[in-house]
Amino acid sequence: MPFKVQIAKIENELNKYFPKPEYYDSISDYSNQDVTGVPAPGAAFYSPSSTYLYLERNSRPSGLGYEFLARVADKDPLVSSIINTRMNQVILFARPKLLLNKEEKLSYSIFPIESDSIKDSEKKIIKKLELMLHTTGFYPKPRDSFSTFLKKIIRDRFRYDQINFEVVHDDKGRPVEFYAIDASTIRLNNEYVPQTHTFDYSKYTFQLLNSEINSYFSYQDMAFGVFFPKTDVENYGYGMPEIEQVFTLLSAKIYAEEFNKKFFIQGMGKGFLFAKKSLFTRSKMLALQEELRNTAVGYMNAHKIPIISAPEIDDMKYVQLDRAQKDIEFSRYLEYLINLICGVFQMDPSEVNFQSRSSMGGVVQTESSYQTRIKFSKDKGLKPLLNFLEDIINQYIIFPLTDQKFMFKFVGLEEMTEKERIDKIRTEVTNWKTLNEVRKELGLPDIEGGEVVLSPTFVQSKMMGGMGGGAGMPTGGEEEESPEGEGGENEEDLSPEDRDEYSKRFKQQLDNELAGKGEEGESEEEGSEPESGSEDIWKV
Repeated sequence: MPFKVQIAKIENELNKYFPKPEYYDSISDYSNQDVTGVPAPGAAFYSPSSTYLYLERNSRPSGLGYEFLARVADKDPLVSSIINTRMNQVILFARPKLLLNKEEKLSYSIFPIESDSIKDSEKKIIKKLELMLHTTGFYPKPRDSFSTFLKKIIRDRFRYDQINFEVVHDDKGRPVEFYAIDASTIRLNNEYVPQTHTFDYSKYTFQLLNSEINSYFSYQDMAFGVFFPKTDVENYGYGMPEIEQVFTLLSAKIYAEEFNKKFFIQGMGKGFLFAKKSLFTRSKMLALQEELRNTAVGYMNAHKIPIISAPEIDDMKYVQLDRAQKDIEFSRYLEYLINLICGVFQMDPSEVNFQSRSSMGGVVQTESSYQTRIKFSKDKGLKPLLNFLEDIINQYIIFPLTDQKFMFKFVGLEEMTEKERIDKIRTEVTNWKTLNEVRKELGLPDIEGGEVVLSPTFVQSKMMGGMGGGAGMPTGGEEEESPEGEGGENEEDLSPEDRDEYSKRFKQQLDNELAGKGEEGESEEEGSEPESGSEDIWKV
């Protein structure tokens, strides 16, 4: 297809499914000084201090700059493992739902906001939006895939607690493409409009290259998001990354690892050699030292054995030092640091292949399986990250494109396994839902006698209520006889043993009726009764 024809086709589809949006039409009015009657806060959000321009244009408000944060994230093995793990977990959701097969569950999709069901006319819009996100734009040109886009912004999220991507709009103001941008080059402009107590949205952010402003961006053209916002007036709207929060812990870990490394290079041996001074002349002492150096000393003079003269001993004596306890203390100290660092990053240490004695601590200590610990960790760290990405993609791409009629969501994280689904159904049907209610949710037709909760207590109370009137629960329009053949017995006439036997036989009969695969008459023609069992109660 010729390029111009393809572009014309795309523009026709955009005009058909996404007419000119009005989402950002009024945002420029809030920076117009002539606008009156617009509600606005009276408090200041940022401090107009003397260091304002320096902090705004050259560095971050904290003492840790972008370059330092990036170096720690890339060079420290623990931090790098945490970032890579979270990044790999998120990109499992980077494929649209329409491209998945039945076995795959993790994906993203688009949902209408104003209704729970999806109309036929909305299915085409959803398909266009999902494919647009998958290719990061409508127009066919070389761009990152959605998976690559997520990898880039997630890495910046953990490095700087700041993500930025440029949104390209067409002449009608519709978002048609988006590109991940190096967050270390984007700064907030923070220029107040005093009359409205708002910012200049036409120059909301700018890109800084070589300490010079490269270009300004409006609010809708450059996405700016932080995961850990602060109300601190000296923070100027920037985030607080986990690396900054664990800076002292990372320093302690580096020192501990350096100490351990130095031991293998420059460390002393595990004991002392005590010798009686009168037994050795200077030449013999030097010979002994040379012999020990050649046989017992490691690389760069490590693990040398000190020789100490001791007049009170008779001959020569080697005293072994017990370093086992020190080694245990060192190991526990490193484990303590790693657990705290992983805790700030909201990740279980076992997710980065660090097995510790305390990895079963906290709330998950009552659970016994590894999968439960991982699920608990993902609930703390992965789900909030996915929600954060959903919000910023909706705010800058989906809402402006659809005038807030559709929303983007990651799906599949809460998907149950088949066993969990059956257990859930069994719990519902034996506690608070009737059999026909469950069948309706599964897309199955109602069955006769299915308006009952399969709870032994409920069934027994229902049965006893029917006995008082001389009949049990109706089946097939006929009166059901009691197990003893007497439908008019009262509850008081039965002994506890008879009551239990009656309940057991009634429940067995009910299960047999509800477990059949055809009508009651069909079962009679076959001459055999259907098998009983609560697993088959929702089958026809």
